Amino acid sequence: IYLFDRSKSDIAGKKIYEICDLFVKDGTMIHVKRHSSGSASINHVFTQAKLYAHAFSTESATREGMRYWIDN
Repeated sequence: IYLFDRSKSDIAGKKIYEICDLFVKDGTMIHVKRHSSGSASINHVFTQAKLYAHAFSTESATREGMRYWIDN
């Protein structure tokens, strides 16, 4: 399992986002959020997961950034 919390992967040409909090070698992405504002927290997790899974599957720069983070 790789810790991606606070990593900045290239997503949509910007390096301001973390792709996930934890990344498992089998490709599983784990997002961790505090439950602080009811359904808004859950909504944020689902939106984040959808956006980042799409970036991971369609953008080579996102995958390259993740490889760089893992290697370093």
